[in-house]
Order: sequence, then C-alpha cells, then structure tokens
Amino acid sequence: MKMILAIVPDKAMDDLIDACLQRQIRFTRVASSGGFLKAGNSTVILGIKEERIPEIKEIFQKLGQDLKEEERIHVMIMAGDAGRHY
Repeated sequence: MKMILAIVPDKAMDDLIDACLQRQIRFTRVASSGGFLKAGNSTVILGIKEERIPEIKEIFQKLGQDLKEEERIHVMIMAGDAGRHY
C-alpha cells in the first residue's frame, strides 16, 4: 500500500470523484485553504495498492489537462511504509 496526498482545485473535485468512483478507488477529501493554489482547494488522501498507482496518475494527468498552470493538481506519493491495520 502507498499513501498519496494531492492538492486538488475545487473545480476539479467533481470530475475526480466521478473518476475514482467508476474505478472503485476510495479516498478521503479534506477541505483545505491557504495560498498554495490561491483558490479553493481540497486535500485528497488515498491509500492505494502499488500496482494501481499508474491508474491514479492517469486520472490526475487527465484532470490536470483542463487546468491552468497555476491550478494544476499537486501530488505526493509517500515512499516506504504507508501504515498498518490493527
């Protein structure tokens, strides 16, 4: 499992939700604010199997094509141990 954090402009969230639901990718959306994108945004947290990372990258790339440079989706894939289930 890998953990992915993504800062997503609010205007791209509906499309991200639809794309993830179609592929049964679960995530947590946290409303966030700050000057990073200078607009409304959400922080998306995903726990995903390593073999599905290319799939989520493709989703982010497709969504990013319709955004201005300063509005792009910023993604960080956590290396190493993403946690445990207890």
